[in-house]
Amino acid sequence: MSLPQNQACTLASFAMSAATLMFIMHFHLLAGVFFSFFIYSLLSYSSKKLKKFLPESLANLLAVLIVLCLLGIGCFYLLTKGVNFFSSGFPSSSELINSFSEILKSAGSTFHLFSDMDIPESFDEFKYAAIKLIKYHISTFALVGKNALHLAATVVIGLIIALMIFLQHDSPPYFQAPLTQQLSNRVSNFYLAFKNFFHAQIKISLLNTFFTTIFLFLVLPVVDIALPYKKTIILATFFLGLLPVVGNLISNTIITFIALSISLKAALLSILFLIIIHKLEYLFNANFLGKSSKVNVWEIILAMVVLETVWGIAGVVAAPVFYSYIKTELAQLKLV
Repeated sequence: MSLPQNQACTLASFAMSAATLMFIMHFHLLAGVFFSFFIYSLLSYSSKKLKKFLPESLANLLAVLIVLCLLGIGCFYLLTKGVNFFSSGFPSSSELINSFSEILKSAGSTFHLFSDMDIPESFDEFKYAAIKLIKYHISTFALVGKNALHLAATVVIGLIIALMIFLQHDSPPYFQAPLTQQLSNRVSNFYLAFKNFFHAQIKISLLNTFFTTIFLFLVLPVVDIALPYKKTIILATFFLGLLPVVGNLISNTIITFIALSISLKAALLSILFLIIIHKLEYLFNANFLGKSSKVNVWEIILAMVVLETVWGIAGVVAAPVFYSYIKTELAQLKLV
């Protein structure tokens, strides 16, 4: 018994959507896909605002130019800030070595009270241990470099695809075959889930920035610790916080690295801060996204835990969007 054409196309579109999501996760394409949707949402928002004053075609073109200019300025700013940070503002190599040696001695005397771990007691010992570790895990470091290039390539491809879809979207309407129409519906629902997720992520980033500000300006001074580059750290925390979960880890790792150049105590406090905020983000992310997409908090937390088990950090990033998308589809079918 054959199904009606509409039902067959609907089932085929769901099967293709599921296969596509599995393909994205298996081949580590999530960053490119999310970046593509992010750029498309920026283009759509900019174009919508510009259409109030300009013709549609000119507004779309200007939106593309604005977004590309913002990306270029952002990349240039980060590059120059990074160069200035390591060339002028950062302590000299001799100061770092002396400071790091003192930290190692302090760490050795502290941890030997609780454990028999062999901790280097000088910078030379640490350097020898690090070189030995790199040689032993050389294939792992090569894989990290390969993954970084893969990530950069997927992001660039995502940017190009977003620009092409945005510009083509303005073309005259044409007849869509039943399967094409169903696939368009699947993509539209996924994009809606992503938009809800991105709006929630902005709130998460603001909250992370707030906690970081409290940590830098209130918590650390109480224990007589003052980290340099506070304003730069806060700015980086906000923009990195737009990257779900991973951005929070990167920003706090930067804080820990800077704190390590001051004292072991500052570094341990930073690590503790990283752990607390990382775990709290599960709850906050689920809460914010749940309010915007009408999904229960416990459902998103459960989805995060399950997908983290399967795909690690990428699973945590994907879980809110994937689950929100799946529930949207089920709700439209009146199954939930």
